[in-house]
Amino acid sequence: MKFSSGYFSERDYDPTCGECDFSKILLLPSGKQIRVDLLDCTYTEEYTAMLELYCKQCSHVILVFDITSLDSFKAVVPLYWERIISFRPNMRKVLVGNKSDLEEKREVSKEQ
Repeated sequence: MKFSSGYFSERDYDPTCGECDFSKILLLPSGKQIRVDLLDCTYTEEYTAMLELYCKQCSHVILVFDITSLDSFKAVVPLYWERIISFRPNMRKVLVGNKSDLEEKREVSKEQ
């Protein structure tokens, strides 16, 4: 939410909506411009069925999980990571854990 709008408010954000779509042009230090499209989707078969369509023109994908939820981490790999590998094996992929400010509630170890 902060990336797309410049601010973050827990009141204005529904983390389960699954339909948020953001696009932003970033200027790199080299002067090159890149477009970043963000799709906030839940870990359900409904959204993974459309994954190939979403990723068709992507060069990179960042998959995000919640470090305070082991279920979130366990859902990312079979539902998204493995499916992306099946149709885009050479796509660059990064797995990122968010909510690092909630370290005391961590359920996913750094080793995982």
